[in-house]
Amino acid sequence: VVQAQGERRIIVELPGIENPEQAVETIKGTALLEFVDAGAVPLPPGTVITTTLGGPETKRQQTITATAETSPTAELGQPPATAEPVPEFPPMPEVPADRNGMYSEPPPMLIDTSLAYTATISTDKGDIVVSLNPQAAPQTVNNFVFLAEQGFYNGLTFHRVEEGFVIQGGDPLGNGTGGPGYTIPAEIGLTHIEGAIAMARRGDDVNPERASSGSQFYITLAPTPQLDGAYTVFGQVVKGMDVVKSIAVGDVINSITITSGEATGPQPTPVPQQGAGGKKIYETILTGAGLKNVGLDRTQQGEYIIPFELNPDAAQIFADYTASHTGQYLCIVLDKVVISCPVVREPIPNGQASISGQFTYDTARQLAVQLRYGALPIPLRVESFNRIGATLGSESVEKSVRAGVIGLVIVFLFMLIYYRIPGGLADIALFIYVLINFALYKVMPITLTLPGIAGFILSAGMAVDANILIFERMKEELRAGRSLRLAVESGFSRAWPAIRDGNLSTLISCAVLYWFGNSFGASVVKGFAVTLAIGVTLSMFTAVYATRTLMRAFLSTGGQ
Repeated sequence: VVQAQGERRIIVELPGIENPEQAVETIKGTALLEFVDAGAVPLPPGTVITTTLGGPETKRQQTITATAETSPTAELGQPPATAEPVPEFPPMPEVPADRNGMYSEPPPMLIDTSLAYTATISTDKGDIVVSLNPQAAPQTVNNFVFLAEQGFYNGLTFHRVEEGFVIQGGDPLGNGTGGPGYTIPAEIGLTHIEGAIAMARRGDDVNPERASSGSQFYITLAPTPQLDGAYTVFGQVVKGMDVVKSIAVGDVINSITITSGEATGPQPTPVPQQGAGGKKIYETILTGAGLKNVGLDRTQQGEYIIPFELNPDAAQIFADYTASHTGQYLCIVLDKVVISCPVVREPIPNGQASISGQFTYDTARQLAVQLRYGALPIPLRVESFNRIGATLGSESVEKSVRAGVIGLVIVFLFMLIYYRIPGGLADIALFIYVLINFALYKVMPITLTLPGIAGFILSAGMAVDANILIFERMKEELRAGRSLRLAVESGFSRAWPAIRDGNLSTLISCAVLYWFGNSFGASVVKGFAVTLAIGVTLSMFTAVYATRTLMRAFLSTGGQ
């Protein structure tokens, strides 16, 4: 479960992971998901490979497990119309629109600097094709390729246009002050001819090292030798200079697509079959940035499948590939480790496909989670960690117990001071209420989240309110001249309809909230509804029957 909390924090729940270290490593890592052409021979799950986006250099390979080992006959095709989603598998969370400062450090080196890379910048006015130069500016090209593949630039604008000088874009804030959250070292060397693409940066007075902006780039509209030796040029426009000169302030970068190609031209070249040391290099067709959604469905025959949907740009690439590679194998690779290698069963023209095979629920779910995780373009920093069972995490337990004890003591003292003996009996009933509540949480079991705690506290307050209502009715009966015993019985009888109706309306609200949470995957709403409903039901017992029984027992002993 992934839940947003504010603008820069998310809460991630990883059910089923028993090893705390594994959970932390899973969250902290920045996975690179690739769809790789394996040709006519499938690669076994767990194989470490080198692709056109680089070699097996990541630190997380030891934490990745192969999912398809029990499904050697996995197939890739269009999802069947009769498949139904698995209820326990929630919808894929969307990446936040606010990308400013979303990273804490530059990406690791993912590209192969012996190759060349071409970037196609798609705008509503046409495409701008740029030949990147990883030999002259390896870190800059690596960073640009990473951000482009992760979809960072998608939807950003050109915020600055100076006629006869430059166009500038790539700022998530759109005003020249934003970025991904880091800078990259200067790699100054290439000159500013017409169509040069270079990284913007802050001025020398605050940036004497001339470090480049993490994401903002500019393209020159004419030769600008006055910029030589001061900015990092990392590529050259080779097609679409007319589009560059037509760009106006506010024009949108729809997407940036990266392909391997010659440095002197936009057309991709065949992928080399051998890398350093004679190791085969596999061609990356798509990365996780192309994934729009991943699910977990079950067919009418009971077979588990993993349907996925691609964004429009990736869908077109996928359609072209599957049309010409039917019967061949497309491997799914996470951080250079093969996790599944299905055969392409048929052309997939609409960007909607599914992976099928001899999957169990666990293996299908794990593959779907790995696809989702590899599609997240966000490296995360763990700020706090709790291991949660059917109770709260240790840190939350300590704080919640302290707050709960203080609150209950205040309520107990108020009832005892204001209502004296009846208040003391109500305190006993409230203590019974708390014990039964937590016993039920342990038996069912219920995982207490913050909304669940809120539901419990609200129901405890309603239990106290019911006792106050009863005692005030008793005071009215005493003022009317009735005896204490009659006042007790009459007070409970007259207060019961109001307590019943109020709690019944609350239970109806709980049912609506539970339905909403169950239908739309809002687990926090469902948790609040469940704990509130349990608490309200118990409060009617403890506030009415338990307190009345204690009052009758007190009167039978001769109490006044």
